[in-house]
Amino acid sequence: MKLLAFLILFLPTLSYSASSHTLKNEVLYRLLQIVGKDKLTGQMSLLLAHHPNYILKTKSILELSEDLSKKICRVEDEPRHIDDEVDAIRHFIGAALLSIYTNPHFAKDLLSAQEMRQVGLNPDNYMDLKNNELGIAFSLNSFFIKEVNSNDMSENSKVIYEILKEEALKRIETGELVALKSGQSFCANPLLYPNFE
Repeated sequence: MKLLAFLILFLPTLSYSASSHTLKNEVLYRLLQIVGKDKLTGQMSLLLAHHPNYILKTKSILELSEDLSKKICRVEDEPRHIDDEVDAIRHFIGAALLSIYTNPHFAKDLLSAQEMRQVGLNPDNYMDLKNNELGIAFSLNSFFIKEVNSNDMSENSKVIYEILKEEALKRIETGELVALKSGQSFCANPLLYPNFE
């Protein structure tokens, strides 16, 4: 990971030409394939290689969304939840933050590429895609969030996290976020879930 971080910082200092830009993208793509192994699809690596300034932000945001969803649902010491309310919140928050701190088109493309790993989508892919879509839409329609400095993840972060927490919990309560099953957590809503159609 240190090598990847070094190259992300070093590659932009190379002189620019169409061929050097292509070479830098190819080097980053290959490194991302090696470092990302099972976590990154080829399409995800390609998108990140074309947006090297988003690589570390994306990694931080996805880790943060995992931590925040667990904290909100009071399951910090548990392994990753799959297909339940915690997972739905993780996707909603992750997509919103990725949209805010990179850009909505990149967020949608990257998160869609993540879900389309195999031929044919299964219900948990549809669940994740829907929750990602809701997170991105919320980031675009929230007045306060539109005013955020997308270059500084620490600026206003507590306020943004509180807004996202409130929105996520409200959407779990109403059933707007999609979960395939109700899990064991503070966020559990067994009266509404499963609500996948």
